[in-house]
Amino acid sequence: MFSIDRKRKLSSSKRNNTESSDEELEDFLFGNTNFKTASKDEVISDINVQGETETLLPFSISTKPSHFDGEKLVEEDTEKKQEQQQDEVQLLDPFEKKAAWEDPDDDQIQVDLNEKKKFKRMRTNYQETSVSGKTFQKRLKERYERVLPAPAWADISNVEKKDDEDKLFNTASDLLEKSSSLPSGKIQLTRKLNLNKKQPDGLSITSLGFHPSAKIAFTASSGKRLTIFQADGEENKKLQSVFVRDFAITSAAFTDGGSKILMTGDKSRYIIFDLLAGNIIDVPGLRGKKGLNLDKFTISPDGSAVGFLGDHGYLHFASVESCQYMYSLKMNGTISAATYSKKSNQIYTTGGDGEVYIWDARNRKCLHRFIDDGSIGSTSIACSNNGKFLAVGSGVVNIYNNEGIENFKTPKPVKTMMNLKTEIDGTAFNSTSEILVTYTSHTKHAIKMLHFPSLSVFGSWPNQKDIIGYVNCVDFSPQSGYLGIGTTKGNALLYRLKHFPDA
Repeated sequence: MFSIDRKRKLSSSKRNNTESSDEELEDFLFGNTNFKTASKDEVISDINVQGETETLLPFSISTKPSHFDGEKLVEEDTEKKQEQQQDEVQLLDPFEKKAAWEDPDDDQIQVDLNEKKKFKRMRTNYQETSVSGKTFQKRLKERYERVLPAPAWADISNVEKKDDEDKLFNTASDLLEKSSSLPSGKIQLTRKLNLNKKQPDGLSITSLGFHPSAKIAFTASSGKRLTIFQADGEENKKLQSVFVRDFAITSAAFTDGGSKILMTGDKSRYIIFDLLAGNIIDVPGLRGKKGLNLDKFTISPDGSAVGFLGDHGYLHFASVESCQYMYSLKMNGTISAATYSKKSNQIYTTGGDGEVYIWDARNRKCLHRFIDDGSIGSTSIACSNNGKFLAVGSGVVNIYNNEGIENFKTPKPVKTMMNLKTEIDGTAFNSTSEILVTYTSHTKHAIKMLHFPSLSVFGSWPNQKDIIGYVNCVDFSPQSGYLGIGTTKGNALLYRLKHFPDA
């Protein structure tokens, strides 16, 4: 009897061991299906034990799908969410392209807006503490497009949807159009809402510039403020404003493809404002060149270098990306103006002795120099984008044929503008090299435009009805659709040139 019971117990123990081994093998192959879900507190406790000070993600993950209604986080059940998605699908534009792939985990991610300082800028109100992953992505996209919106050629919202037959017959329309060259005589332009109408500074506008590809522009003033606007001519919404303490801005320009703005003042340092990051970089000056007055500069069109106009005829260059000093060029006299050629391969400088220098930007040597006709001191210089013309301003503006100018020591200008009676403060060509604008700040309404290639002045503008004031700076939009004028009274005037695209 004892042996039989013992055999049964051994058999049962053996069977239990066999079942336990089978369960262990099953767990090893397919995973343990009887695990216990760890709570949030337990997970955090485990992380703290391991010595971590921060979680792996800067936001928490929710196990329920949710959406943000503007006031609070609302948890939704699966059926309600499916009904909402079906309604959204029905409202989709049949011509709108759908995303190739969407991450379902985006609906489950909750971003803590108080985690980082830059996340707080994404809030719509002060009570908002978290948003879903999709909402966070949407707000990031909106913030980016507000600074760098899509260019005009990429806007398909106004494109009519036509059938293939209409598109086929419309492809030849461009071949029948007339020449798009700007006619001489009378220019068609209209006054639009001031660029800074909704954010007037009240102090002198020292610099105004248009973004190289987007419809935005900035104004900089002696009141230490830089303001960025949407340049549409209708509302001109303010996008961002930056106050730079102890830095009266004298010059500013877009750089790095329009993602940054470089500013100088009456100091031996300069400042770079990063539009995307919202950061201000204070550059203490050029290393090894202490005590320089960096109030004027010129930036190469390719965005690689910036040249600061120094004393005693020096032009000091620094890298735009690294802010490191590179080299210097020196004229015999004082330097008052400098500009690059469109290809960034040549630099033109002029100054107090009335001479114009042409430099090789790559080899850093002077290629040629000539005397500006009738000038005892030049104050401005500009080169057309097509490279054909060079405009040098002093008491008048001399227009030179830039092709072959290196063969003449005293070249004769092809045109001399004598419409302005005082010292010329600035000259600028438009993007198509068909207009040259020149101005002086010493007389009211002292601004004129010259037509190319006829070399005739547009006498119809400004007329007696145009109240401009004292001009401090000018700039054309990338496609010459707008002309911006900054005045000493703090007005940023905006004109629409009808012949050119609205961009």
